[in-house]
Amino acid sequence: MIAGGSVFLDQRRTRIASKSLRAGQRLVCYRLASAPAGGQTPRVVHRGDGFLVVDKPAGVAVEATRAGDVATVARWLAAEGEPAFITHRLDAAVSGALVVATTPAARAALNRLFAVHAVERRYLAVVAPAPAWDETTIEHPLDGQPARTRARVLARAAGAALLEVALDTGRFRQIRRHLGAEGVAVVGDRDQKNAAPAARTLLHAYRVAFTLAGQAVDTRVPPGDDFRAAAAALGLGLASFGEGLF
Repeated sequence: MIAGGSVFLDQRRTRIASKSLRAGQRLVCYRLASAPAGGQTPRVVHRGDGFLVVDKPAGVAVEATRAGDVATVARWLAAEGEPAFITHRLDAAVSGALVVATTPAARAALNRLFAVHAVERRYLAVVAPAPAWDETTIEHPLDGQPARTRARVLARAAGAALLEVALDTGRFRQIRRHLGAEGVAVVGDRDQKNAAPAARTLLHAYRVAFTLAGQAVDTRVPPGDDFRAAAAALGLGLASFGEGLF
C-alpha cells in the first residue's frame, strides 16, 4: 500500500516505509486500487507532435488518487516509456478519449485551449428513464460557477435512451450532475441515487477535436464491448448509427 501510494501521513502521501511516527500524527490507509477486471489497459489511438490521445478504460484513474497510482493512465504511460503531462481528466468511472501532452510546451498550449473552451468534447451517455425532450441545453450552475451541457437523443428504448452530450464548460462531474438534476441519470452512476444500476457507468468520451500548432485533430474512439453490451441489454444497440459517429 505504501509503495502503491495509498498511505497518507498528516494528509500527505508517503512512500517511506521506515518512517518513524510521533504521537499525534494521523496515518490514513486507503484501499489500494487495482486494474479493472477483464485485463483492459489504456491504448494510444492518436499520436501528434507534442501530444497523445489515449483510449482510457472505465475503472482506470488518470492520475494518482487516494487509492494510489498503481492502476492509472500516468503510471501506464510511464511504464511504456511515454512522457506524460496531464492536461485534463476523465473520472475513473468514465471511458474514452483523453488528451495527454508529451512536452511541457504542449501542455501549456493545451491548457490554454481548454481554458478558452477551444477543445470540442463529445460523449455517449445511456440514461434512464428516457427524457421527454429530443434535444436540450442544461445551464444549471455547478459549485457556484456557470456550467453548460448540450444533449440530444440518438436512440430510445423502453425506459432508457442513448444521448450524445457536448460540454461547453468543464466542471467537476458536469455531465452526470447535470443529467441527474434533469431526472435522467446516467445508468450505473453510483453518485446519483436515482441512477439505474449497471456493471459500469455508461458514459464514454467518444470524440475530441482541436487545433494545436497547426495540427487539426478530430479523433473518435468507439465505446468498448462492456459499454456496448450494457447498452444492448437495455435495448440500445449501437450498430444502427455507429457508422455516422465513428
